[in-house]
Parts: sequence; structure tokens; C-alpha cells
Amino acid sequence: MGLLGDSLSRRAGISYEQLLLDRICKPLGMNDTRIKLSEEMQNRFPVGHDHDLRPMKGFERLSLAGVGGIRSTVNDFLKFLAAVLNAGDDQVSKAILASQAARTNIGVAGVEVAWGWHFPTMSDEIITHSGLTSGFHSFMGVNPKRNRAVVIFSNCAHSSGNIGMRLLRLYRQVKPQYRRDFTQTSPFVRKDSNRARHPKRTRWHRKRRWIQVCT
Repeated sequence: MGLLGDSLSRRAGISYEQLLLDRICKPLGMNDTRIKLSEEMQNRFPVGHDHDLRPMKGFERLSLAGVGGIRSTVNDFLKFLAAVLNAGDDQVSKAILASQAARTNIGVAGVEVAWGWHFPTMSDEIITHSGLTSGFHSFMGVNPKRNRAVVIFSNCAHSSGNIGMRLLRLYRQVKPQYRRDFTQTSPFVRKDSNRARHPKRTRWHRKRRWIQVCT
């Protein structure tokens, strides 16, 4: 993915960030999405944490920015997923549809992959993508059948994919929220046995870890 982003920017004759801004961010009004953060954006950027919940020092992927170099907000990503759910005749929508058209089996049962998209074949045609980098994990997905989009940004290396898939499959609508209650959302705070297995993680989750969930 990083080499693909570099190749596209070289062909366009501009930086990958400028290509991202011109082709996607500006048309969709994603004004809070960048690779190089301004001072104001940097002040809002949280600290990432590894699997043992220790703070990690982030780094910039300027050479291969197409893989893990983009920084954004939940509100901006919901604008992108709105275009995924309601594709029109504009250039961004056409590119999104084209990126989903060609799918292949990667040898994992129940999963097909397109250009960066994952398709669980046993679902309601749910489309997802997730990523992990420098103490952060992100998840985005859409469920066209239920007209639902989910974005999760977490400043911890633990996967938030299970939370995202559950939200996409819910039969009832979920209100957007910024939560600090992990008794229902954290994979490490479900049963007494899990609390005993990860006592340090559980205490830390309740005190310091934040996850922003919007649907």
C-alpha cells in the first residue's frame, strides 16, 4: 500500500499528502485530515500505547505515507463513509465503487479482499478496513443493508475490530458517543475470569484509556 501511494504521487507529480487533499479530502470536506499535522492538530493528538498499555512514541511515515501515515478525526472519516454508503456520480464516488469491484480470495475462510476493503462473505455485505500503527488502532466499516457506518479510533494497540463488527450488525440504532465505560466495549473487561487474567490492563483501561466510537 505504501509503494502504491508513492507510485500514484509520482505519477501525479505532487506529494502524496497533496494528492490526498486534492482528490479526496477537499471534495468531501475532510478539513481535519492530514499527514503533516499543524501545531493546533498536534496539540489534539493523543499518546499511543502498546499491547501492555505502556505509552509509545509516535513517528511520521513520510517516505511511505500511504501505509499508516494519515491522521484524521472520527467526524472526517464519517464524511468519507457517507460517500461509501451513498455513492453518487462524482469522481470520488466512482473511485470508491471501482475500488470495491474486483475482489479476491486471500485464503482466509469467509473473507474477500478488494483494493483495501475487506468483505466478510457471511455478513450482510459489510465492508470494513482496520489498521494498527505506533500504539493506535482504527476501524471503519459500513453496512449498506442497514444504512450504517462505524468509525472507531483507539489510542491502544489492541484491536477494536470486534467492537466495530458488533455495532455494524446491531438491529437497533446506536447513538454517537464519547465513552469512558469499558465494561461493555473493552475485550479485556467482560467477565471476572478476564479481570483476573489481565488485572493491570483492567485497572488501566478504567482510568486512562479512551475510545471514540461514532456511528
